[in-house]
Formats: sequence, structure tokens, C-alpha cells
Amino acid sequence: MPASRTYHSRDKEAISVDITGDLESSRIPFRSKTVYFTDQSPTFECTITNHYDKRVDYVVWLYLSYHESENDYEKDQGETIEFDLEPGQSVTKEFSQDMLLHQGTASIVLRKFRIYKRHDEIQTNRKKDIYKMYTFMVYDRDYYRVNYLRPRYAQYIAAGLSVLIVAVGVIQISILLFS
Repeated sequence: MPASRTYHSRDKEAISVDITGDLESSRIPFRSKTVYFTDQSPTFECTITNHYDKRVDYVVWLYLSYHESENDYEKDQGETIEFDLEPGQSVTKEFSQDMLLHQGTASIVLRKFRIYKRHDEIQTNRKKDIYKMYTFMVYDRDYYRVNYLRPRYAQYIAAGLSVLIVAVGVIQISILLFS
């Protein structure tokens, strides 16, 4: 399952940013999806809430980052989300990617920011640090089928055959004892 956490700006927890993915929204109970595939186009929902007592307008930089990639062009796919929120207001925007470029561990990262009050107006600054908000696994469908599904099915077949062998043994011993 993907891991997620909420980002809070440092100063009085003025702004919170939360990410949810479409992996959690399975329609079949107890059958939620756990990975994305490289041919999918996932959609994430970014919820931004203003907990501050003043109106805040700012731009959030979200990136899709691949951890195993060594190429710069495969490390980050980004998008900016602009918001203008009154006190206590929240907004939900979609963050989507056309295709997942790299197999392995991926995460949605946010560029950290700080909100502060100077001369009775709200100012923001962007930091170079990133904050990992949502991590998940990406696989090629054939790789996943060969390396994860087939061994699991083989284990189920082996367990079923073991039960069958024990049942045949119990039947043979019962026939031997009662004849």
C-alpha cells in the first residue's frame, strides 16, 4: 500500500497540504490495488487548507520523483498548483501524469515553503528542500506478472496439492485400519 503524510508549513501550521491517490479507491471490498503500472495515468488529489487568520495566495510545486532512476529527465515530472484561500478555506486540485516513466519506487514530493507576516501583509518564500508526501511502487505489467503473480499462484497450487496428499494418506490409513 502507498504511504502518505500531510505537509504543514512551519509557522503556526498556517497551510496544510495533503495528497491522496486513486489506489485507495477500489470498488471491491478487501481487493484494493497496491501498485501502479507503467502504462497507467494516475490521478492524485491535492487538498490545500488555510489555517491562518489571513488570506494566503501562493503556488505549490509538486513533483513525481523516481528513486531508482539515474537520468535527470526520469527523476522528476512536475506541476504547479496556484491557490488563493481565505481563512479556514480549503481547495482540492488534481495532480496527474500522462504516463509513469520508470519502474520502481516513486513518490510525490513537495517543495517546502514558509509563510510569515511582515508589515501586516502575508509573505511566502520557497525553500530548496523537498518533502516526500506520498510514495508508491510502479511496475511493468509483464514483470509484475512473472515475478509476483506466478510465484504466488504456484504457492497456492503447492498448498492445495499438500492438502490433497495428506487427505489421500488419511483415507489410505482409514481403509487399512477398518478393513
